[in-house]
Amino acid sequence: MEKIHGNFNAFFPVSWIRQKSRNGKERCGIFVETFLLVCSYYIEKGELKDTVIDQGGLFFHDDFFGPPWWFLLVAGIIIAVIAFTILKGVAQWMSNNASPVETVTATVIGKRTSTSGGNNTSVTTHYYITFQFENQERREFAVSGKEYGMLIENDTGLLTYQGTRYKGLQRRLM
Repeated sequence: MEKIHGNFNAFFPVSWIRQKSRNGKERCGIFVETFLLVCSYYIEKGELKDTVIDQGGLFFHDDFFGPPWWFLLVAGIIIAVIAFTILKGVAQWMSNNASPVETVTATVIGKRTSTSGGNNTSVTTHYYITFQFENQERREFAVSGKEYGMLIENDTGLLTYQGTRYKGLQRRLM
């Protein structure tokens, strides 16, 4: 790889890299995006005959056809994460629907909240209650703010749930 330092009108120092691309054409990379137009002018004049500008291979791949590889990689990762999240939610929903509605005696042993958002967005609060069953098994359920406010630790009653869905707690008076 041969480095050639050039100067356009003494105002725009440019670092050039010439190398052979995969398809055999010579390509010349410019590291500053502003100089694409200047380089294309010299190509049209014939001074950089049969070259392709690709900014060192980071912004365009050979011959400018299609998006760059790194853009496709990032877009693919984002799409995969979104698809995974959607599929995970659908699988959980289907699993809950397939689960039987169960009613067991349980005691509230813990409460917690989780907030998200803030700064320039609205704040969202998520409410969770942990129950302990008679067999000492513990489960945490997401509940509404109203349910969260109505239940206190050591409340005992009949807990109704379906999979991971909280259906309600009928408190038992002591």
